[in-house]
Amino acid sequence: MGRAFEYRKAAKMKRWGTMSKVFPKLGKIITMAAKADLTLT
Repeated sequence: MGRAFEYRKAAKMKRWGTMSKVFPKLGKIITMAAKADLTLT
């Protein structure tokens, strides 16, 4: 492909790598909060 495509691809991969680290962590926090909330009520 072109140089611009390769550059954008690298940026996307970097961003997706970061998101894949962040989202499971958020999911875990939400799950823990939901479980904690269930035990409180």
